[in-house]
Amino acid sequence: MAIAPVNKFINIAVPVTPGKQKLYEVPTGTSALLLYLQVANVGIGSTFPKVTFTQQRTQRSTGNKREVRVIKDVEIPPNDAAIIVDGRLVLEKTPLVLDKIFIEGKQQQVGNVVFADYHEPTGIVTITTKDSHPFKAGDPVALAGLAFQCIAGQTGITTNVFPDPIQSYTVESITGVVGVSKTFTSFIGPSTPIGIPRPSSGLPNAKDYSHFYNSAIHYYERSKRLPIEVVTASSGSLVDQITRTASAGTQATATASLSNITLGNALTGNLTITNGGAGYITAPDVTITPHSDDTSASGGSATVTVNANETITQISLSGGQNYTKAPTITIALPEGTTYDPVSGTLSVFASNHGFSTGDKVRLKNESFAFTCITDGNSSVKKYPRKTGENQNVGKPDFAYGKILEAGLINPNRIEIFIGKSSDASTHTFVAGQSLSNNVIKLGSQLDIERAIYYGGGDDTQNGVLSPDRKVVEGKNLGAGELLLRFASAHNFTGGDKIRIIDNGIYFSCTMDNRETEHSYPRVTDPASGAELTVRLTDAGGSALTNKELIVNVGESKSGGFFAPLEMELVASILENSTA
Repeated sequence: MAIAPVNKFINIAVPVTPGKQKLYEVPTGTSALLLYLQVANVGIGSTFPKVTFTQQRTQRSTGNKREVRVIKDVEIPPNDAAIIVDGRLVLEKTPLVLDKIFIEGKQQQVGNVVFADYHEPTGIVTITTKDSHPFKAGDPVALAGLAFQCIAGQTGITTNVFPDPIQSYTVESITGVVGVSKTFTSFIGPSTPIGIPRPSSGLPNAKDYSHFYNSAIHYYERSKRLPIEVVTASSGSLVDQITRTASAGTQATATASLSNITLGNALTGNLTITNGGAGYITAPDVTITPHSDDTSASGGSATVTVNANETITQISLSGGQNYTKAPTITIALPEGTTYDPVSGTLSVFASNHGFSTGDKVRLKNESFAFTCITDGNSSVKKYPRKTGENQNVGKPDFAYGKILEAGLINPNRIEIFIGKSSDASTHTFVAGQSLSNNVIKLGSQLDIERAIYYGGGDDTQNGVLSPDRKVVEGKNLGAGELLLRFASAHNFTGGDKIRIIDNGIYFSCTMDNRETEHSYPRVTDPASGAELTVRLTDAGGSALTNKELIVNVGESKSGGFFAPLEMELVASILENSTA
């Protein structure tokens, strides 16, 4: 009778790639000691990649996970290595807990794969990249997160995510010029399904391939509370939604009538106000221009009264000399909409806006135009932006995509805190280049119980219809479409608009074998801050249930990634059988 050894040593040697990859999971009936783990910089040239090592413990009764970053973003210099563990790290699998360990790298020149054509007999894969890749023939390359599906009856013993575990390969050839090419080939080895001969011409596979590339498959995990904002509802049943135009106000006008003022050596009396204007936060400047016949007249001042509604109610003249005829009066433009970069307050003029203090509002993206003194008011800049300038490049403005609160000043003005600016110079509102309806009063916010997303694929691939659409979880979706399901019936009609709050919905995907959750939409995604049009039929024209709707959030045909090989890991584990 053979006796299984109580102890067993395991060595792990894998490349460290961008994205989180699972190194080891404790098997059933086993405890383990991680004795040693090292990551070496094997990159060509002067590269400085970073590595993060994590232990994850899952409570098996609840599924709750707790991650401990043993190290985070440790930089590894060229021709050097980092010893992550040199001793004992205890890993367990008991009826109560399950331990796993993960590694994640950060490096330059990481790219997305948009198509992988795998030739099963020769073992050659042709990779098409989203952007140009840096490779030439002979370069080492790391691949990760490529998802494939097989013809029914030809499934092998491995997962549908390739490679598993992560491996490195060598570039055999490229198409085109180095640095410009978006295609390369590599030998990854042939694959023959167990017990099934290679497909013949009678199978739905004209090229006799057994693997079909998929873009990353997304699996709904959870969502935040109230992730859906109702922007407009044509039925009027869901939202008391108001939009207003931010303007520069209305210029006031007045005349110097002889019946209202007294001429002589000086001016006295009140002007005749023909239009009180709107949007005057403070009293404006008044210019007094003597009549052309009064060649010796000059001077004079005005006292302006502005009421709570920002309208001019009275202008009194005094002073000056040698006036024999009524002068011409010019009142400066109103301040209208203003922004104080020091306090971070946007003061929006909107006549008869109908808002109340505390209303939840949102600003349309890049809908407010301003110039500033810093560049001599030479350029118009629009806010809120997805990415700022100078030290804020790559960072969204404070108000971008955010739910804000309105502070009511009067029936024609709203104050909104939109964040302070590093540029403290005077900002001047440009009405002509600002969007109308740029302050949106939010209506209902809704919870969802399910989300289904299809990023898109290649029209020629197995299971993908033309035009590009696919049945996912029983729903016929076009490329970039997201189906949302609510717990109860909604009142939307086709053409209504919604918005998904940033990072409001969480998915896992095949790019890392569903090991981690990712939130969407991210600030870099097309759906971030966007008003999405509701559709109540699927891509095939079939009506959805009264609890479902579809919006297009943008295609995502990436299904894995590639990177130059820069880091390699070696680890030693001691397993102890508890069976």
